[in-house]
Amino acid sequence: MEVNETKQETKKGAPTSSEELQDLFCALAKAQEEMEVAKTDNVNPYYRSKYADFNSVVKASRKFLTKNGLSVIQRVLTNGEDKMYLFTRLCHSSGQWIEAKMPINPPKSDIQSIGSYITYLRRYNYASIVGVATSDDDDAEAAMQEAREKNGKPLTEPQISELRMLLEKLESEEESRLLNWCQVDAIEAIPRSKFNAAKQALVAKIRRNGNGAEK
Repeated sequence: MEVNETKQETKKGAPTSSEELQDLFCALAKAQEEMEVAKTDNVNPYYRSKYADFNSVVKASRKFLTKNGLSVIQRVLTNGEDKMYLFTRLCHSSGQWIEAKMPINPPKSDIQSIGSYITYLRRYNYASIVGVATSDDDDAEAAMQEAREKNGKPLTEPQISELRMLLEKLESEEESRLLNWCQVDAIEAIPRSKFNAAKQALVAKIRRNGNGAEK
């Protein structure tokens, strides 16, 4: 039955909810009345601001969902054409459900970028379908900032060299994290407007690791 359900869900135009929803909506309203605001206890080193990670979002809501017969299921499925989607289903003990489908399109194809992107989607889809609020939506600001900087000027050669020198003092995966944040495939493609934030974040990490760096 699981195989048949999976095939149906990935078809275009597949249903996104059960026919009846009144019990689910009633339970969700009760859960939301008690839900806490997700704590912004993680720091985005590039924007130097705090945000609520996935664990904080779940912690702020799970016990209230469970109390009212609600649960969340998240699965990564394909459509048979190597296209991946994240399915997030909010289920009620009555058998009623609603579901959201989000395409997985990470900026890079390495496993770390894919994993980080899926975690990002899981958090946003979970918070959206459950109705969890956060005290500071850092990633929303990041998205708007990236949109404003999309056509910004590229880095200069000295700036590229400086970032490469800093990255050499860190673990190899740090470059992938930097590129993933910048939504680019190479250091040369990083917008110039992001240089200072990227440099400061790398320098801070080097100092924490005790490798030393120029001020």
